[in-house]
Amino acid sequence: MFARGAPTARLWLQSDVDVVAPIPALALPTTADAFALDATHAFVGMAVRCGGFEEAELVGEQPIFWRTQKPTDAAEAVHSTFRDAIWTTEEAAGAIALWVTGLPSRQKARPPEPGWWEQYDVLTRSPREALTELHAHLATHFDIPCAWALADEGTAPATSYVVPPEAGAIARLVPEADRVVVAVDLEQPASLVAEMLLHLCAHLALGHVRPGDVWGHWDTAASLSPTPHRQWDREARAFIDAHFARPVRRVSSLEECTPREKAWLVLLDHIGRMVGQQRTLHAATERYQAAAYQRQAAQRLVTQLEEYGGAMLCDGVGLGKTYVATTVAVHYANQWRDQLADAKRSATDDPFRITVLSPN
Repeated sequence: MFARGAPTARLWLQSDVDVVAPIPALALPTTADAFALDATHAFVGMAVRCGGFEEAELVGEQPIFWRTQKPTDAAEAVHSTFRDAIWTTEEAAGAIALWVTGLPSRQKARPPEPGWWEQYDVLTRSPREALTELHAHLATHFDIPCAWALADEGTAPATSYVVPPEAGAIARLVPEADRVVVAVDLEQPASLVAEMLLHLCAHLALGHVRPGDVWGHWDTAASLSPTPHRQWDREARAFIDAHFARPVRRVSSLEECTPREKAWLVLLDHIGRMVGQQRTLHAATERYQAAAYQRQAAQRLVTQLEEYGGAMLCDGVGLGKTYVATTVAVHYANQWRDQLADAKRSATDDPFRITVLSPN
């Protein structure tokens, strides 16, 4: 059931007639000659669900055994996830269904050194001119079990997909007979290109797309979110978080900052003075508005109103422009109330008024 070599295709078989899903099937990765090792977990898992299972053995130079009870401390747990659609030895939230002994040892991934990240950021600033260097740089830390090449998304070959690409697709994995083409829209911002390349390499390292596959894979910027909605993207996200987290540099004094960082501090301080970062709203207004970003927006509006005699709030839909404007009104209403109290006057004599001009 298993032949050595990188898997190159998948075979889809019905796994559970009671499961209602768009594709009620079990994905079994294969090599050119036989099923890949991961597929054997799925076969044994189906036997467990059918009942009466005791143990299974894969014969060969290095035998592998499956049991429902943990025989030794060396046994690895196989988790069943997504209603038995996926069986994996990776850490997962699913229930442990099997214990396996004799699996090939896996090398523990080592995170890149800080110098690796610095060079990566340099290369991704002009990726079109550095595709060869980028490929070599990524290959030093991604254990991809097949041949692959980098390309601009606009020049990559066409392929078929299980689901047609969305309009915002900016990256594709295109399987060919002997390699996989990793295609990215190189016109995107450098930070997005850098993150997407890591994401695509994680797909390849996990075996999501392999040479000879019928279907390719596409990604949008939403694939990079902390909680993507597609399973493969969730697996790639977890892989990157586990093995490619950027090192956090701690700076405790100004002397430890680089000249570039010191320049940014000066610029940010200047911008903060312009937009009112150092001003504070009325204390009652601080208590009124609990959302920090809406308080900050109101604070900037108050600064602009006082310094320029007018301000425009042009946030997108759903960010709370009405609440921000109300916060500004509450600020001035409280200021007006304090002025009346200082002058020993009442709101009846001099009421606070706001005029709202709006469409019907």
